[in-house]
Amino acid sequence: TLENLIKSTDHMGIVTLCGNIGGADFQTNVYPFILRGLTLVGIESQNFPMERRQSIWQKLAADWQPEGLMDVFREVDLYGLSSEIDSMLAGKAKGRVLVKL
Repeated sequence: TLENLIKSTDHMGIVTLCGNIGGADFQTNVYPFILRGLTLVGIESQNFPMERRQSIWQKLAADWQPEGLMDVFREVDLYGLSSEIDSMLAGKAKGRVLVKL
């Protein structure tokens, strides 16, 4: 995922990264950073003050909310979970699945 973000970032763009849900591997080279002036910024959030976190979360839920955010996942209940798992195991799953309990 990080490699794709870097490839699709405009000239002089900034990519920020928080956490490692996609894993710690990073398969790229220095060329995007040198030739296109990209910046990779790591965000260490573990020790970030809670007041500031809450302020940012509120902005992300309102003014800063990315367009199409609700299109990147689908919601299923426990009865639909089995077919989602089958799709994942078959390599046919796309996006994220939210399991509503």
